[in-house]
Amino acid sequence: EDGSSLLLDGSADALQNQRMERADALDCVTQLDKVRIQFLLRGQRLVEDGGSPGFRAAPPDALLRLQRREFYRLQTPLSHAVTCTLALPQADGSRRNTELRILDISGGGVAIAVPPVGVPFEQGTEFANCLLNLPDGPPIPARLIVRNLFRITNRSGAELLRAGCEFADMPRGAEDAIQRYILKVERERNARDRGRL
Repeated sequence: EDGSSLLLDGSADALQNQRMERADALDCVTQLDKVRIQFLLRGQRLVEDGGSPGFRAAPPDALLRLQRREFYRLQTPLSHAVTCTLALPQADGSRRNTELRILDISGGGVAIAVPPVGVPFEQGTEFANCLLNLPDGPPIPARLIVRNLFRITNRSGAELLRAGCEFADMPRGAEDAIQRYILKVERERNARDRGRL
């Protein structure tokens, strides 16, 4: 809250707090949006915060963010509608363009929210001539290959099928446009989070 230090909760064990205060550094490990974050804190001092023990220290010099993926994956915010238009086969053999919500996105693919019935999604299914609709940019053409399927239940209790899809045949500059979108959303989230602190 002072803008120049970090405050961590202490232990209920006073002896543990004493050992932590005397340590050369505290190796801190946490997770944010399923990404492991690790950093070292030095010069920590034991303080009282609202009647509970805590440790105050200068912010770390560096953060290590570990995500076991080739690409960073962003959960898309509800405030920025990100969709994908697919030509889905119909019972009469025709195809109909259907716009589906994207749950998360990376430079390598997307996870799409698919209604649990009536839409032919199976592992290995390929969808040609798809359009990725990012805010503030023209649609990006792509071919999608379904790599995995999971049934999920959203906050309202409705059941959805989550289809993890890999991008194929992306045009030049498409990955850059996706990365720009991801960075923009991350900057906005960070600014919002800083405003709440």
